[in-house]
Amino acid sequence: MKKKIFLTINFILIILLFIIETKYNKEITSFDMSISSYIWSLRTPFLTRLMKLITFLASSKFIIGTLLIYILLKRDYIYPLNLSINAILNHVLKKIFKRPRPSNILVIEKSHSFPSGHSMAAVSFYGYLIYMILKSKINRIYKILLTIVLVIIILLIGFSRIYLGAHYFSDVICGFLISIEYLIIFISISNRVTKK
Repeated sequence: MKKKIFLTINFILIILLFIIETKYNKEITSFDMSISSYIWSLRTPFLTRLMKLITFLASSKFIIGTLLIYILLKRDYIYPLNLSINAILNHVLKKIFKRPRPSNILVIEKSHSFPSGHSMAAVSFYGYLIYMILKSKINRIYKILLTIVLVIIILLIGFSRIYLGAHYFSDVICGFLISIEYLIIFISISNRVTKK
């Protein structure tokens, strides 16, 4: 019951953000720009190098490399399937919205801005890892600590995308919300399929 309520609220938030994004693009850009401008004011050479490292943790190179190792060790294709569907979903949404990226960008990006692919990948990749940790038999304290670390990584990846000028705030938040919704549905369906 709690899961259904959470999914419903999350879905409503996504729909509201989509409506805002499509109908009131100028207003949300001005809101996004005020957040971006503040975050850009924090830029230093050291912090920029750090943010590029953090953003790499949700890059396709890092995720594909990690998944190849996972497949070789576990012989399990659910995790890669999760990331593949998530990537397709992100690609389709970018094609629909076609939002241009911010002009003050420090990294090379070829796709559109909305929603953030790195933010969606971070939730899908590290969120699924959190799920596997929580259902494992390891010590409860370790479960909590690992979950906190992974949530921080997800949030830092989102922050890094704004800091590097690759995305607006709404790109990142919507990317998080879409991927949370998707991941919960994916886990529910994959659990039902594997139980049969």
